[in-house]
Amino acid sequence: MSRLTLLRLTVAVAALPALGACFPMVTHGPAVHTGGSGGFALDFMTGTTLSTRASDRTPPFLLPVPQILLRQGTARGPFGTPAHVGAQLQPFALVAGLSENGVNWHEALLGSDLDLYTQLRSDGWDRGVGLLAGIDHASAYFETGPPLHGDGTWYMAHQVTYVDLGDHSVVALASTLARTESGFKGRAAHLGLTVALGAELRDQSLVPSGTRPFLLVIGSLALELFGSAH
Repeated sequence: MSRLTLLRLTVAVAALPALGACFPMVTHGPAVHTGGSGGFALDFMTGTTLSTRASDRTPPFLLPVPQILLRQGTARGPFGTPAHVGAQLQPFALVAGLSENGVNWHEALLGSDLDLYTQLRSDGWDRGVGLLAGIDHASAYFETGPPLHGDGTWYMAHQVTYVDLGDHSVVALASTLARTESGFKGRAAHLGLTVALGAELRDQSLVPSGTRPFLLVIGSLALELFGSAH
């Protein structure tokens, strides 16, 4: 299998054609946990373009998107509140970017994110803001939810995402309802359901219909397998 074929397979597995790249996802709750942690995330995406013509609609998909998670949290970040720095790495793209001549960093980093997050001061629910930044995308997000009690808690995340795909771009708004489960060996699982509404923006001189709206539904599971207990 050639590298080009592998890259095409990577893109097919890692994204909906409506996006052309992995949709950046929040993989943690609103409370920062100090120390290092790591694990993996798996997202299942399905969606369709919103078109009045049935021939233009994207058929439903159910595509798994894996990521490797690494995170380092601190009790006192740059703004005086808990914060963390994380990496969310797309393993298929990392392999596709390797060659005898070195690393093609653009290919290798497709679908991977740098996650910068800080909690906000609050006397009630945990809340915070963050940024998922990748080689071709950026997603600002806000999270809020009650403090973790017992075996778990619910929280919400809201995102504004921009993806630059070269000949066109994607903008989207997304909301996630998620739950943290922490009842197994002190680690955590984050289960979420995300609904994203956005549009592909194309050069109208090249494509007659310059804007194509889409709807995306994503089920996500993020497992923290090692690190500080929750």
